[in-house]
Amino acid sequence: MKRFICKLGLVSLFIVSLSTIGAADPGNIAMGLNIGTLGAGIDLTVGITSNLNVRGGINALDLNSDGDESDVEYDFNIDLLSYPLFLDWYPIDKVGFRISAGILICQNQLNLDAVSQKEYEIGDETYSAEEIVKLTGRMDFNGMAPYIGIGWGNAVGKNQKWAFACDLGFAFLGEPHFKLKADTNFNNEEEYKEFINELEKEKDELEDDFNDYGYYPVITLGITYKF
Repeated sequence: MKRFICKLGLVSLFIVSLSTIGAADPGNIAMGLNIGTLGAGIDLTVGITSNLNVRGGINALDLNSDGDESDVEYDFNIDLLSYPLFLDWYPIDKVGFRISAGILICQNQLNLDAVSQKEYEIGDETYSAEEIVKLTGRMDFNGMAPYIGIGWGNAVGKNQKWAFACDLGFAFLGEPHFKLKADTNFNNEEEYKEFINELEKEKDELEDDFNDYGYYPVITLGITYKF
């Protein structure tokens, strides 16, 4: 949360700076608030031509959940932080329909903590709670994700101050990358080496389970205000 507040402060300062620059041509700059699958966010829209805008901002989401993955029960902490930068093209004059494309600069993480249990199925083997004291993991995606989508609403349209906005599209996050870490208590080095091999299999299984999340649906609703 502290990280998001800090980033939000920097983006807000950037927005104020751009607003000052654009003050000579009022009506071409708008600020928006939105909420959706990327989390809660703030964005800035600048009109380039009568049917082309550039839009950037920040979105964040922090969720906690639990579930069973690859025969192990985990507590999940989902920490999404992204910086969208889009071009919005309006193919029909004076109509709010838009086609958007751009990138998401991402700092997304998924942290896992295995729930304490009597036995852990890791890879192709089963281990006792005495052998695996603690099991944690982290999933990262690529730092930059292409985006394409459609939407409605022109934040810098004529004869309006307030406007409704929505987006529907996909961000291509790429394949997930897992890191697993375990605190263990094995009797000898050979048992530990065998466990490391099974832990690598577990990592591969988790990456397969989460592979579909590489195509992340982006759905947002928001309001904008034109300066």
